[in-house]
Amino acid sequence: MFRRILSSFFVSLAILFSISYSQDNILSVGNADIIAGETTNFEISLSNPNDVIAGFELYLTDFPNSYGTYISVDGTDRTSGFTISANEQPDGTYIIVGFDLTLAGIQPGEGPIVSIGYQSDAIYTAEIDIHIGSQSILSDVVGSALDYSSNSGVINVTGEDPPPVFAPEELSAVGGLTMVTLSWSHPEPWTVSGYNVYRDNVLVGSTASTNYADTGLPNVVESYCYSVTAISIEDIESIQSNEACAETTDIYLEEPPNLTAQENGLEIFLDWDVPSGSIGIGDECEDAYGNPGFIDCSGVCFDAQLADIWIGDGFCDGMYAQYGVNFSCLEWSCDGCDCFGTGEQSQECIDECGGFVSGVNNNHNQDKQAAEGTVFYGNRELIGYEVFKDNVAIEFTTQTEYLDLENLDYLSEYCYNVTAVYDEGSSSFSNTACDSPQLDEPTSLSAEGTGSFITLSWNAPNGNNQDGFNIYKDGEFYFYTTDLSYEDYNTEVGIEYCYTVKAEYEGIGESPDSNQSCAAWMMFPPSEIIVEDGDGYV
Repeated sequence: MFRRILSSFFVSLAILFSISYSQDNILSVGNADIIAGETTNFEISLSNPNDVIAGFELYLTDFPNSYGTYISVDGTDRTSGFTISANEQPDGTYIIVGFDLTLAGIQPGEGPIVSIGYQSDAIYTAEIDIHIGSQSILSDVVGSALDYSSNSGVINVTGEDPPPVFAPEELSAVGGLTMVTLSWSHPEPWTVSGYNVYRDNVLVGSTASTNYADTGLPNVVESYCYSVTAISIEDIESIQSNEACAETTDIYLEEPPNLTAQENGLEIFLDWDVPSGSIGIGDECEDAYGNPGFIDCSGVCFDAQLADIWIGDGFCDGMYAQYGVNFSCLEWSCDGCDCFGTGEQSQECIDECGGFVSGVNNNHNQDKQAAEGTVFYGNRELIGYEVFKDNVAIEFTTQTEYLDLENLDYLSEYCYNVTAVYDEGSSSFSNTACDSPQLDEPTSLSAEGTGSFITLSWNAPNGNNQDGFNIYKDGEFYFYTTDLSYEDYNTEVGIEYCYTVKAEYEGIGESPDSNQSCAAWMMFPPSEIIVEDGDGYV
């Protein structure tokens, strides 16, 4: 929106300025000193030796961005006629927009154009880098962007000496069946190589991520308390984070069955089945007589034929289920509004059908027989699935498949589990499925005897991004080439040789084998000899 305002406004100014396009414009952030916890001001200066600047849009970032806050922005003598506003984005970027209402613009010259108030939010000594983002714009009078370069600045904070590595923060714990899931944050994640997880002050695991699943706990209701420490790149352990406690559950919630993992290059595809224990209103079931049924509004399985017969039959099958079935929910069409005025409607059916109490209601009788063979299943709504990689939660999904594309390395094994997330809580882990991303291999290898040698040829892997090929002969490394063919002269007549080829990726390793192809070259005697007589010779 700011850009559209600038563009439309500056079109009207075009006749007032003579514009030259230059790469000499320089934006510079000034340095500042501050006591921890206090405020300071720093300036952004502009050197524009040739161009008149009619507007600007500046994107400022501070790093680390958890150490301070932008609090104000003011113009200077050079921008006295400008309207200037600013707002901070959720990611901490501070956007400053200025446009000129006096038709003067920022005349060629140099000096500050804005002064920015900044609050120190930490207690420690630090250096905060202030950077002008590449999205920033200097605009001419017709709203066109001008070229510029920029220089960053530093706010030097004087305070207490910081620890070698900060502790994790905001640790939370959520209990489930035989497991507790943890998550936390860190104020300086770029300084951390990993985290240690402690349960009741005993080390139970380590991870490079900011979440962890403590699994294999006893199948009883029990409370566990956790803390986490950070390990710096220099291998120094922080103090412990805040403590977070959670209680496990002994309610069995079925886990997703049949999890599989299949690599495809630098990605791993996961697939699993819906747990049969997830059941809700309208789901299929089996009644006490083995007949096909459905789940009513209270979690009771009833004969499927009743859905066609009872809804709208004039008898109230409401919340009290006087006939054994409750249809008072939207999923079962509020029993065709048969319960209007009876006091047996759910709130959603009151909204759908009308009042809760009515003085006159002739739409129900007391002659219907109660349903037989009903079975209480309960309502257990399946909300979705949590996917774990090497005991770390990586994604929540409502699908029964997931494609992992993140933080994978070739030839490294990754193991996955999935939990089912119900409205009552989460299941335990599914079965474990593991796989390793593989480098693409050469295809269509063929070997043919040709004269007194064997000719090999093959196709490059998908992507054709290999550095070369390793040829294996009878299971042993034989030759390296960058070509897609090779002639093997080190062979003997009548002997079969078998070959495979692997693609070589520098710094990573070899791909799996191509298909195997075998061949031999043969020496045959002359054939179809013809003898003809001649004059004194044959």
